[in-house]
This record gives sequence, C-alpha cells and structure tokens, in this order.
Amino acid sequence: MTLQVVGGRRTCPRTDPFAAGGGAVVAGVDTHSDIHYVAVLGITGTRLGDFSVPATSTSDEQLLGYI
Repeated sequence: MTLQVVGGRRTCPRTDPFAAGGGAVVAGVDTHSDIHYVAVLGITGTRLGDFSVPATSTSDEQLLGYI
C-alpha cells in the first residue's frame, strides 16, 4: 500500500474499504520526538488494537504495517 500526501496529511487510499476481505478502520497516530503510537478502531468504535514504535526513519512503515 502506498502513502499519499493530501492536504499536508499522509493518507493510505483504499478503493473500497467494505470490499470482501476488507474492512474499514480508523487509525489515530500520536507522534512524539521519541515514540509514535497508533490506536486502531473499527467503524463502530470498537477498539481493535494499539501499537507503539520508537520514532525513527522507518516508523511510518512499521505503523502502516500494523494497521
């Protein structure tokens, strides 16, 4: 999956999040100078999980891989 920058924000486009085998999720990322944290919710608000990584040059890829 490729990140796109839209309006200054990085987004991960999906053509149809409700397609078979897929599902819509909401991911919120809290970034700090030493750690990045992501929480993932289902579209109904159900907490699906969370993950944190040290803030490095590969943090984005690690967080996206988790999502």
